[in-house]
This record gives sequence, C-alpha cells and structure tokens, in this order.
Amino acid sequence: VGSGVVHSLVFWGLNAMFYFLHKTTIFSKYKIARKKEPSPELVRKCLKELVINHSIVQWFGFYAVYSLFVLRGMDPEAAPPSWLQILIEIIISFVINDFLFYWAHRAFHHPKLYARFHKQHHKFNSTIGIAAEYAGPVESVFANSIPTLAGPIVLGMHPYSFWIYLGLRIWETVESHSGYDFPWSLWSLFDWQGGAEAHDFHHSVNIGNYGGVCFSFWDTLMGTDKAYRKFLEEKKEKQK
Repeated sequence: VGSGVVHSLVFWGLNAMFYFLHKTTIFSKYKIARKKEPSPELVRKCLKELVINHSIVQWFGFYAVYSLFVLRGMDPEAAPPSWLQILIEIIISFVINDFLFYWAHRAFHHPKLYARFHKQHHKFNSTIGIAAEYAGPVESVFANSIPTLAGPIVLGMHPYSFWIYLGLRIWETVESHSGYDFPWSLWSLFDWQGGAEAHDFHHSVNIGNYGGVCFSFWDTLMGTDKAYRKFLEEKKEKQK
C-alpha cells in the first residue's frame, strides 16, 4: 500500500506543480522551446489511462512484486537502515535502472517493435509530465517497471529505502518529460547526466538519447547521443 501511495502522491504532486508553472509565467525562461504543445485530445486520453492505472492497475502490480522483495530478504518489521546504506542502495538501483532502461528503450525503437509497443508513448512529440507513464502494457512492464524495480528487489530493500528511491525515480521521469530544464535540477547538475532537455530532444526528433536522465553514459558509450551533441553545438553557435 505504501508503495502505491508514494507513487501516486509524487507523480500527481509533481504534475500539479508543472501544470501550475505551465499556466503561469513562473520559471518560463527555463521552459524548453518547442513548436507546439500536445493536443487537448491526447492529454485527455492520457489522463484517462493514468487514472485507471493509478486507481486500479498499480495495486495489483505492487502486490505481485511484494513476494519477490520478501524472497530477497526484505523485512518490513526490521529497523530502518542507516542513511549511508540507503544512499548506497539508491545509487546502485539507479545504475541498474539506467542499464536496463537504456537497452529496453533502445530495443523498443527497433522497427519491428516500435509501432506495436512504443509508438503510443511517442504520440507526445512535445512532452508534459503526465506523458512519463503514457505507455502500453508491454512497454510499461519491460521498459519501466522491471528497470525501476530490479535493483530494489535484488537488494531486498527495506520499505523506507524503497519508498525514498521510488519517489526519486518518479521525480526523475516526470521532470524529464515536463518540458522544463532547470540548471539546478538534481538530474542535470553534471555533463554525464541526461537532463530534461536530452529527453525532450529524443521525443521531438525521435533519434538517440535512449538512456534515463540520471545518467547518460550508455548513450555516450554506444554513440547514440551524437545527434543530440550536434544539436547542442549548433545551439551554442546560434547563441553567440
């Protein structure tokens, strides 16, 4: 129950904040330039699916994986781990997530898989926060749920540790789809992170940048960020 509550509170809380920013001029200078916003029809369809997922589907999912956590040693009644252990486990979980998400996401961009499993998510050419979870069931499981949950399950995370990590993970994906690129963001402090602009580029041109925004070294290592790097160079030249 706690995991579902954390998931929904963080997801809808952040999206409410970004909706407020979108409707006002606050932080407008950090809004990523785009040709057009998502259509009202697409937004309504996305919201309809998300309400169903958050009110019904997610509870079955968390219930199903609970036994895996227990099997790996999670004890809900155990004392909370130290902050150092929580930090280490969160870092490990993000590294595992980034690895699995990169390869699953890249696989879903294969011509034989894209139209059937991933095109729904890319109906948002210009993303907003709620688009983070707009995906079909196959993509939701293999590109979102498994990468997110693999690390915590393997580590047998304490519920408190998992809830902190889950909140951060939801924050990461919502902000990466928000259309805002904050220079002080936890997800874009360093060059080796993707940041919201990198994922916005992925949606707008549908090329490269398959990794998450917490890390971007898989895109760099595999050369799938070349188009984005070229875009950044051209952007700097125009600003001179």
